[in-house]
Amino acid sequence: TATISISAPSSGSGGKFIDNAAGIHTTSAVGINTVLPRSDLQVGTFGMQSGIGTFSAVVGTPIIIDQFNVSTAPFRTAEYTLHIHHANGMQSQKVLVMQDGSNAYSNEFAIMYSSADPLVSFASTVSGGTCKLQATPLTGVTGITTYRFSRGTLL
Repeated sequence: TATISISAPSSGSGGKFIDNAAGIHTTSAVGINTVLPRSDLQVGTFGMQSGIGTFSAVVGTPIIIDQFNVSTAPFRTAEYTLHIHHANGMQSQKVLVMQDGSNAYSNEFAIMYSSADPLVSFASTVSGGTCKLQATPLTGVTGITTYRFSRGTLL
C-alpha cells in the first residue's frame, strides 16, 4: 500500500497540493501514469471529470451540458452519467459518446425518470473542433433545470 505524506503546501511541476483536515487538495489536473493529464483526474488513458449547472429550459432548444476540444483533449470515447432535476421531476441516465474529430455518435441508455415522461433527450455533435453533449428539453419542460454529470473518457 502506498501512502502520500505532505507536511506543508508545496509546489511542483504537477501543481500545488495542500494537505489539511479535509484531505489533500489541488487546483490543477492530476495525472497518474501520464505527464499531461487532460481531465481533472487521469489514470493512463482514462480520464474523469464532473460538473454541475443550471439552465432555463425551453422545449426543443438544446443546451450544452459538457464539451471538450478534440485537438487538445482527443477523447475517442466518453461515458456520461447524468442527473437532471426540474419542478416536473428528475431523470438519471447514461450516454455513450464516440468521436473521430469530425463526427460524433451517441447512444442514450439506462434511462429512468420520476415523472410520467422523460425530461430531456441527449445528443452529441462535433462543431468547430469541439465535441459537445447537448440536452434538449422535451414537452412540458420549461424553466429552471439543474444538471449534474460525471464523464469517464478514453484517449
